[in-house]
Amino acid sequence: MEFEALSPEIIQDTTNSPSPDDSVPIDQIDSTLGSTHIDLISSSLSSTILACSDEWFAPASNLTTPTPPIRRPGVFVPTGAWYDGWETRRHNPNEYDWVVIKLGVSSGRPKGVEVDTAFFDGNHAEAVSVQGCFEVGEGADQRVLEHGYAGWKEVLGMRNCGPSRRHAWRVKGGMEVTHVRLCMFPDGGIARFRLYGDVVPVFPESMDREVELSAAAMGGVVVAASAEHFGSRRGNLLLPGRGVDMGGGWETPRSRARAKGHVDWAIVRLGEKGEVWYTVVDTAFYRGNFPQGVMVAAGDFADGETVGAESEKWVEILETQKLGPDEEHRYERAMLKNVEGKAYTHVKMTIIPDGGVKRFRVFALPPASVGRLQCKGHLVRSVSFPFHSRQPDLPALSSRATDKMTIDIYKPYQPTSDLPCLLCLHGGGTSAAIFNIQTRRLQKVLANHFRFVFVDAPFEGEAGPGVLPFFEGMAPYRRWINSEGDDECKVRPLLQRTMDEDGGDFVGVLGFSQGARLALGLLHEKQERRVGAFNNFGFGVFLCGTYPPLGLESALFPVAPVAKFKDQHWDSRHEAVLNIPSIHVLGAKDPFLYKSRLLVQCSEPSTSTVYKFDIGHHLPVKPADNQMLADRIVDLYVEYAQGIKRMDMTQLKKGLGRSEVHELTFPI
Repeated sequence: MEFEALSPEIIQDTTNSPSPDDSVPIDQIDSTLGSTHIDLISSSLSSTILACSDEWFAPASNLTTPTPPIRRPGVFVPTGAWYDGWETRRHNPNEYDWVVIKLGVSSGRPKGVEVDTAFFDGNHAEAVSVQGCFEVGEGADQRVLEHGYAGWKEVLGMRNCGPSRRHAWRVKGGMEVTHVRLCMFPDGGIARFRLYGDVVPVFPESMDREVELSAAAMGGVVVAASAEHFGSRRGNLLLPGRGVDMGGGWETPRSRARAKGHVDWAIVRLGEKGEVWYTVVDTAFYRGNFPQGVMVAAGDFADGETVGAESEKWVEILETQKLGPDEEHRYERAMLKNVEGKAYTHVKMTIIPDGGVKRFRVFALPPASVGRLQCKGHLVRSVSFPFHSRQPDLPALSSRATDKMTIDIYKPYQPTSDLPCLLCLHGGGTSAAIFNIQTRRLQKVLANHFRFVFVDAPFEGEAGPGVLPFFEGMAPYRRWINSEGDDECKVRPLLQRTMDEDGGDFVGVLGFSQGARLALGLLHEKQERRVGAFNNFGFGVFLCGTYPPLGLESALFPVAPVAKFKDQHWDSRHEAVLNIPSIHVLGAKDPFLYKSRLLVQCSEPSTSTVYKFDIGHHLPVKPADNQMLADRIVDLYVEYAQGIKRMDMTQLKKGLGRSEVHELTFPI
């Protein structure tokens, strides 16, 4: 039941159905899916069977049992032979039977599906499909059960199943789900249903206390272990509770035949990098087979970096301690070392020499940027990429740099074809010219899809964070906020004039830092049908955005007006969440990360995509990062254009202020 951090494929709210060649061979299911992801619907995580179409012969609750199915030949119950699985009646008058399951975690992204028809032969399911939805808030469980509920999206298309065997398929895409529906065609029996994927953790509103960052529900995963034996699994270490017997922990074989000085170990990747506060090693139910001692080490590893047991990056944080039987051992902060002011990504527990441990818990304080996050039910999506520790490879410009030299070094990518346009709003203390340079990598990837149109903010000010010395000599530096508190009316005419003079078809708005705040405010105006709103924008891209959003008039509550801005928090008493499709890009090393996370809260989770790259307060540098971001931008445009095309002319004129159907202007 282990899993790894989010893979680089994506964070997006649509998903691609896997092709049949994405099936996983039986002998590779555990190594491909079971050892790299968590079973999001395992009953060990308190998943819930909400409803099913039928369970005449065997209950649907068996589907999520974490242990392998068993057989009891000759055992009968009132309805027939006993089966360890879910079995429905024959002759289903409908197309399929179904079961709806609520995940055992706040939400997750499916990466693989397993359907096991063990011991069902002649009465097995002939085919299956899986759907998912994201539904939160009061009454969510009831809504997903309503007839005609429109929130279901395909996770896995129909796949054929054979008798008494395991079947598994990889799932591409990154749709975030809270509930799943398994459809069985036309009826029959299934022993086990596993939904392997990545947890999307939710941090509590108050972050002034330690968080169990090792917990499976927070995204923790046991990425490696020296051994597993007696049917135990290393992922059990991170489950909630203390279990009911010795079977639900991690146990290794006896080491008497192995080399002297033998130890066993398990490596945990924390759900979030943090400063370790205390640890717990629980030997519940292990009485004659508990380890004699334990020690704990921690390390800070880059995403994608090999984490080996012998790595030189490991730092001992807990010296060897003696363990006792059937006891919860807690090691407080005072007993730890090498933890003050240090944040780690991984923790290694070493048991001496072998034995069984029920649970291993690591309580830690996330970094300050995470500590200031107030999730309030918004699930922050994050994706992990290999570390890229270099600063953007922009040569610094000296004050003696000539205009020609600047152009030669920072040659922007300027497509000349007639393409849909993105209005680009620079950050505070920069300019349109600087933002043109900063986005050149993204522009290059999107050269066949969009034109980037840049506009200078109306107010001058000092250079913003990170602008110097890279862009020395490129003053004046401009801002969207007027520190003098007047002339707020300059912004709207400026934007309108820029788009009118360009004459292009503006379909989206892209903003960085302070510009992202304004971009969100513009979309919010459209959503609220404000007078003068720019109704042509179909989506927004917010890069390292800060908080709170900016509006163009004081009446746009609770978005802060441009000229009278105060750093006040979004008023949760008003439902002003943006539901227009959007993308948020967060920097893991951004000193303003907490503000970016607060801006994320202003977007509806089901319509927003959030990437967390290993960058500071600047745009993505790594080609793979830019490609992924570009792919999602194209997806949003395609969805927007196709949605416009489906609307009738009356809706176009009334709702979007357009008089003609928007056609795609580049190949999909």
